[in-house]
Amino acid sequence: MMPSRRQESYVPPGVSLCYPLKTAKSRIFCLSSGRVVEKIGRTPSILLAGSLQCIGFLVSSLLIEAGMVPFTLGICLFYAGQGLMFSPITTMVLGTLSASQAGRGIGTNDLVMSVSGSIGITIFGSIMGTTALSGLSLIGAAGKTATYSNLLLIYAATMMLGIIAFACFRNAINPKER
Repeated sequence: MMPSRRQESYVPPGVSLCYPLKTAKSRIFCLSSGRVVEKIGRTPSILLAGSLQCIGFLVSSLLIEAGMVPFTLGICLFYAGQGLMFSPITTMVLGTLSASQAGRGIGTNDLVMSVSGSIGITIFGSIMGTTALSGLSLIGAAGKTATYSNLLLIYAATMMLGIIAFACFRNAINPKER
C-alpha cells in the first residue's frame, strides 16, 4: 500500500485581507456604472470593464511575489472591471430584445453571469490542486506560486479573447450603438 500524499493548501499570508477592499471597490464601480455608461457609452464601457479585468489579472499574475499590496491592487482592478460590467451588459441585453422577450433575456443574462463564476471556479480550482502548471512561469517562479501565476495569466488571456471577440462582433451584438 502506498503512503498517502497530503495535499498542501497554499494561501498567501494576508490574502484574505484583500477581500473587503475588493468587495467595496466592486460595489462602488457597480453602483456608478450607470453614470459611466451615460458619459462614455455602452460599448466603451464594456471595453473598459473588460480591460480593467484583464489588466487586474495580469498585474496580479506578474506581481504575485511582490507582496500583498501589488497583488491586492491587481485584484481590485479586476473587481472594479467586474462591477463596471453589469450595467452596460444588462442595457445591451435589453437593447437587443423586444419588450415581450425582455424578461427571458434578463433572466438568461443573470443565470449566465451567476453560473459562469461557478464553472470557472470548478475548472480552475481543480487545476490549482495539481502540478500541471507548476513547472515554470513568466515570473520565474516554480511550484504553487507558478501555478497561481499561470492561472492568473490564463484568466487574463481569456479576458483578452473576450474583449477581442466583443470588439469584432459588437455591431452584430449591439446594433443600436456604433
